[in-house]
Amino acid sequence: MLEQIRQRIIDTFGEEVLKKPFGSIVHIPEFEEEFLSVLAKISPVPNVMVEIGTCSGVSTTYFSQWASHISTYDIKNVKIKYKIWELFNLKNISCCSVQSDIIPKLIANEKFDFAFVDGAHDYESVVKDIAMVKRCRRILFHDYYSLEVQKAVNSLIATDGGKLKIETNNFAYWEKI
Repeated sequence: MLEQIRQRIIDTFGEEVLKKPFGSIVHIPEFEEEFLSVLAKISPVPNVMVEIGTCSGVSTTYFSQWASHISTYDIKNVKIKYKIWELFNLKNISCCSVQSDIIPKLIANEKFDFAFVDGAHDYESVVKDIAMVKRCRRILFHDYYSLEVQKAVNSLIATDGGKLKIETNNFAYWEKI
């Protein structure tokens, strides 16, 4: 699945779209297996999810094949994401690019059962992202190799309980059921 999506994006837009500053480490082939392995272990599959950190929208494209609806939020409006979603004729995505202080107000009105946190990677930002989505009780964190992300996740466990059900170099999945 990811390989076909990735290849179609490369064929249409070129390989640069998957590289920083637009892309993410999850789009590099050697990390696709890790990403798929993590998703395969998450059960039940989310119905409605929130993503914090849209960037180029490639992760959103992957998730659109998994969840029935995704609301994704970012402080940057990287335009290529709309072209990528149009390429795949994706209709199950709602996207909002706004200032960071507005995002919590918008997410407060969302009903969702899963969150993917891949926004800024400093401790304070991750803690704020967690505060917005922890009520769903199921969060997948990207860039878990970052000590700042690990510290924020450990703070979540210390204050809210739950546990890490999956922990890899790049991902951590927290659940409180």
